[in-house]
Amino acid sequence: MIPLNELDQNLFLPHVGETFEILEEGRVYPLVLESVRDLGHRRPDAKRNPFSLSFRGSPGLRVPQRIYQLTHPELGTFEIFLTQNSATSEGTELEAVFN
Repeated sequence: MIPLNELDQNLFLPHVGETFEILEEGRVYPLVLESVRDLGHRRPDAKRNPFSLSFRGSPGLRVPQRIYQLTHPELGTFEIFLTQNSATSEGTELEAVFN
C-alpha cells in the first residue's frame, strides 16, 4: 500500500482518464480520474504542494464521505478521504483534497 505522505500530484497526472476502483465491503466501484488540480503554494513546513483529485463514478453511486481504499493497476493500493460533490445523470463526482 502506498503511504499517504507519498501521494502527490505528479504521481496521478499521467493517469487522468484511467480507472481506479473503490474496494468496499467485497464490492468494487469503478471511478475515472477526471482531473488533478494544483491548489497553490505549499506552506513552508509542508512536504508537497496542495492538490485535488476529481473522480467520476457511475450514475446512482452514493457513498458517504470517509476514507476509502482505492486501487489502480499500475499505482497499486492506497487510502484517501473522498467527498461526494455532485450526482447527475452523467455520473457521481467525488473529490479528494491533499494539503
